[in-house]
Amino acid sequence: MNVSRDVSPRRPLLVGVVVGLVVGLILGLIYAWQISPAVYAGGAQPHELSSAFQQAYVGSVAEGFMTNVDVGKASRRLQTFSVPDKVRLLADVAAGFSNNGLTNEASGVVNLAQQLKAQESWSAEDIASGLSATTPSPEFAQSLGQVAEPVPPGDAAAPPADSGEPAEAPSAGRSILRTLLWFVLIILVLAIAFILLTRIKLNRPNQTPTLTGDAADWDGTGPQPLRQWVGTYTFGQDNYDESFTVETQDSDFLGECGMGIMDGFAGGSPKRVMAFDVWLFDKTDIRTVSMPIMSNFAFEDDNLRAKLPPDATPVLASEGQTFDIETTALVVKAKIDEVVYGDEAPENGYFTSLKVSLTAYLKPDVDVSGFMPIPEGMDEA
Repeated sequence: MNVSRDVSPRRPLLVGVVVGLVVGLILGLIYAWQISPAVYAGGAQPHELSSAFQQAYVGSVAEGFMTNVDVGKASRRLQTFSVPDKVRLLADVAAGFSNNGLTNEASGVVNLAQQLKAQESWSAEDIASGLSATTPSPEFAQSLGQVAEPVPPGDAAAPPADSGEPAEAPSAGRSILRTLLWFVLIILVLAIAFILLTRIKLNRPNQTPTLTGDAADWDGTGPQPLRQWVGTYTFGQDNYDESFTVETQDSDFLGECGMGIMDGFAGGSPKRVMAFDVWLFDKTDIRTVSMPIMSNFAFEDDNLRAKLPPDATPVLASEGQTFDIETTALVVKAKIDEVVYGDEAPENGYFTSLKVSLTAYLKPDVDVSGFMPIPEGMDEA
């Protein structure tokens, strides 16, 4: 029957973070797909490349045609180009092969141009427009039913130059609007996460001590208490564990006191708790003193009681029952205010509710205002 004082208050924070991430992801997708979707800016299609790369691409298509002689495939590969551009680029590719002494390859380009003209029904106007933008060889022009006119070297029409500029830069107003939208979305996500986290905390079983008084509430009769509170357990609080600091009126720390689950029946959820541990830690003492509160079933079971530490004095849970926990400088007077057992077997075996009032006092003649000596047994032998 080991005492477990591990608390799990971080689960709401984890849930809040996960919910915030999910909500943020959803809002981000809405923004990216609906509010400001990506717009194709150009530059990925063959006809959008620079002139040098266009010529290299058409040259590769021509070489592929020479290998497979599939005009349909070549037509599909060049479908993004206009007819005048096809004529101009094929004429440049053929001229390049001829200038390098590759007459067979140049003839293959001419053959490709002829077959494309027949398959795609090129018009004489488009062919003339394409030839006028470059300096074709006479053989290439004649293969397309045109006559190449001599053009002075300095007067040849040059292909359109690349501007090198993006298609359209977003305006400053649009950029500011997007920034504001992102800012609003981030604030919205944080607000939703905060609200959900707050609601989760409010819906959790209350494990905060109910403070019933302190030194200021003392009526003047009997010893003056340092702290008074009520610890309340309800069925379903499987990680129930409360602890409270004990301090002087000047906020000097003296110790801690609390109550937590000690033991329960194995298996099942929620946990069926049959024993609690009420404990007191005194900073001037060498140990934490505890007092087990046991259900009627656990109290009468010799095997369960045999598991308790030798110096432990178990208390039978019954309404009105009182007991004291003492250390070197502190004493806690406890009273069991409420005991409710579960209906399942064994009879009076586990708690569905337990309420215990705890009042901490400073022992008479104990001075904590100055230096406090090391407790006996803690000094060097």
